[in-house]
Amino acid sequence: MNFDNTYVKIDLDTIDANIDAIRARTNTDVMAVIKADAYGHGFFEVASALTNNGADFFGVATVDEAIQLRNAGFSNHVLILGVIFRDDLEKIIQNDIMPVVFGYNFAKSISDTAVRLNKKAKIHIKLDTGMSRIGYVCSGSDSRERILESICKVASLPNIEIDGIFSHFAKADEKNEEYTRLQYERFIDIVSAL
Repeated sequence: MNFDNTYVKIDLDTIDANIDAIRARTNTDVMAVIKADAYGHGFFEVASALTNNGADFFGVATVDEAIQLRNAGFSNHVLILGVIFRDDLEKIIQNDIMPVVFGYNFAKSISDTAVRLNKKAKIHIKLDTGMSRIGYVCSGSDSRERILESICKVASLPNIEIDGIFSHFAKADEKNEEYTRLQYERFIDIVSAL
């Protein structure tokens, strides 16, 4: 195949309109996921357009992507949606970048690092309600109590602030909403119990 005549035109006005449409339908913070060079649309340009139009958060996949945002001068909240290694904890805490947490031991490492740095580490709790990637697994008979106990232990750690809790709907774009409803019910069950 010859792709010499192929190009992509990114319309930042359309990105602005998308954020406006989302803002018109919700009264909550908006996270724009801009991982992988904003899905190939241009990280800096898209992040700038989103910031100018009121995106509160950025979701990225890696520590490197988060640090690129900070180095480019973006002060928005940044959540790393992927796995983080303990070697990167100091870097993310120093740069006010939020990791995803789905286990006490990792949260304890974050807490220990934050205490040593005399900083508060904001985190997001991830519930795996059916995507089967990362998160507290919310299926099975013993999961609920184990998850609640673990999250409460995480919340009691020094220098940790739970900024949010989220899940990822695996089939939200499909016509049949049954599985999405199941995931939503699992999510609400844990949140309500907390």
